[in-house]
Amino acid sequence: MEPRIKRRFNEGILAEAGRRFGVETERLVDLGGFESFIYEFERDGAGFILRIGHSARRTIPLIQGEVAWINYLADGGAAASRAILSEHGQLVELIPDGHGEQFLATTFERAPGGPPRGDIWGPAFFERYGEALGRIHALSRHYVPPPETWRPHWDEPLLLDIAANLPPTEGAVLARFDELMAELEAVS
Repeated sequence: MEPRIKRRFNEGILAEAGRRFGVETERLVDLGGFESFIYEFERDGAGFILRIGHSARRTIPLIQGEVAWINYLADGGAAASRAILSEHGQLVELIPDGHGEQFLATTFERAPGGPPRGDIWGPAFFERYGEALGRIHALSRHYVPPPETWRPHWDEPLLLDIAANLPPTEGAVLARFDELMAELEAVS
């Protein structure tokens, strides 16, 4: 996480995010996080995940697009952890950071289970995984994002500029990437 974002985060912001989603700070359990602050909590016998990101890393329309997509998948029967509404009926709550930007709080239903470890890695797991991906693919063919949201397309130039992130010594990787892109463009 960027140090400046970490420095702006404080107990007051956490308390406000909790308040907006109807949970007291002392009931939030810190799960760590990489680009966001992640907490879990329980309410009325159900588990939830509170994610607090920052507008310097992700825009409001991007987060709105993400939660709209996730909820569309859940509505269509895919195994997706639905984003839930705040106390004010919002999927994304904006909390000023005191420096002209905002923290963006979202809450999701907690998914059952845990990380795949040990003996779970086998044919049955991969069959269920393939079924889940197939369901997502089938749903994605008919998805129309709400107009106020934004999600990058797979072929966004920013996402495909791998040369900017690889050292020049990785010519073989770049060549294989170009081959794969040509194959994808041929079928799209």
